[in-house]
Amino acid sequence: MSSMLTPDALSLMRKRYDSTMAETCCQRIRTLTSDENGQPTATWADGQTYRCGINENAGRDIRSRGAIGVTVDAFLRLPYGAASVVKSWERVAIKTKNGITLAIPVEYEIDSLPIDGLLGCTVELRRVVEE
Repeated sequence: MSSMLTPDALSLMRKRYDSTMAETCCQRIRTLTSDENGQPTATWADGQTYRCGINENAGRDIRSRGAIGVTVDAFLRLPYGAASVVKSWERVAIKTKNGITLAIPVEYEIDSLPIDGLLGCTVELRRVVEE
């Protein structure tokens, strides 16, 4: 019996991983414009929509990237290959949760570089709080 991971087995594992994603998120893409005083202003628009999974961890401290006590609000799981389109200066809006459309999408800033693993992509998020 071989212990090699075959392409068919990997494909099945990715399908099972994707089936655990019960949310839908939308990439939010930033465009910089100038206001009437010539100051830069960011506006946000919807980009590509993904099936995703979100693990909310309000106030969770993690120890990574050489820093101690970095707080993230959630971890986002995306399908394999998504790391190539998720950029650190973009936001993600959660549009559905457990299959139910949210009246007001929950918006997060992407707070880490995406990590594309064998099954999918993960990123750390911080909740956007508008003033």
